[in-house]
Amino acid sequence: MRFEVSESDWGSLFCRNALWLLSVIPGVLLVEGRVLNQDEQWNGTDGVVAVVESVEVPNGRTLTIAAGTEVVMNPGVSIEVVNGGSLLIQGKPDQVVRLLSSDPPLNWGRISASGGGSRIIIEHADFSHGQLVFLDGAEGRVESSVFQDYIQGDKAIVKSILSGPLVLRGCHFRRYYELQLSGAVVVIEHCLFENPTTDAIDIDGAPPGSRVADSILRFGLGPGVDGLDMDNGSTVLVERCRIHHFTDKGISIGAVNREITVRDTLIYRVGTGIAVKDDSYALLENNTLAEASVVGLHLYEKNAGLGGGRAIASNLVLWNNQRDVLVENDSTLELTSSILQESILNHGESNLAVSPEFVHPDLGDFQLKSDSPARSGAG
Repeated sequence: MRFEVSESDWGSLFCRNALWLLSVIPGVLLVEGRVLNQDEQWNGTDGVVAVVESVEVPNGRTLTIAAGTEVVMNPGVSIEVVNGGSLLIQGKPDQVVRLLSSDPPLNWGRISASGGGSRIIIEHADFSHGQLVFLDGAEGRVESSVFQDYIQGDKAIVKSILSGPLVLRGCHFRRYYELQLSGAVVVIEHCLFENPTTDAIDIDGAPPGSRVADSILRFGLGPGVDGLDMDNGSTVLVERCRIHHFTDKGISIGAVNREITVRDTLIYRVGTGIAVKDDSYALLENNTLAEASVVGLHLYEKNAGLGGGRAIASNLVLWNNQRDVLVENDSTLELTSSILQESILNHGESNLAVSPEFVHPDLGDFQLKSDSPARSGAG
């Protein structure tokens, strides 16, 4: 007698056999889909943790992933923290927690938290081919971790929509599709962002208390890529950052931002250094904008009817740009005590057109020489 086995039957047989094989292989802890009904810990001493179906961490439950654990996630599989659950990833500098795809370069799903009281705390972890998401009041703190190789259409590698406060500290993001951070306080400190396929960081509607500090954003991939894009009524402090090699803008200050402060920041080898648009207000202090292929500082109206950008700027160095400053439409700029390569007559006073004397700009060293006129302020 001959038996016919359909494609779907073969798939079902394969999946059941694969699960059985994983369950009997020494050194593999098999995690099948379930809702946790008690606190649970995944530990590297148990071997590799193979997550073959999605896991939910509900209210009052905590999933802990211990230092040194390697978690292998099937394509599309997620860990969902909901309505007051907690996920703690507790790596150490010498015992990093790794979350990997079982079939790279295919992506696994996401680690997410949603609902008030939900939280995710991550320390010393390495994410490859996966997404991190915070929604609807969930809170997060992520420190000393790497996120890489997540490019899946327009899905952000880190997404926060109307979440609670989110802190990213000492993290490294590379080869990814943007951070999308909307409607919540976000604090980014001492992070490195490189090789994004679109804007490295996209912040929308961020309330006071949000800031990006002491971070490097570099090497955007492809055309029209910004370093930092802020939009839709944000209030953000950007300080002591280094932003370079983006095809579009180093910093884009978009529609109707309440107040964006950028200070002590170096932006170079981009299309436009800083753009202020559409009734946004920016305070710019002690920044260097150099070697922009289009313009160093650009104020304009992008969307008809919103009006131009507005900025008060002081102690800027604008040098070796295709054009230092461009103010268009109904935009306004007050620029004082700054050094520019081109003469600016209409936008302020106490400005000088004199070389700032960088140490070695060809090598990306835009520090000022000891005799630089910028050290004592222009004018």
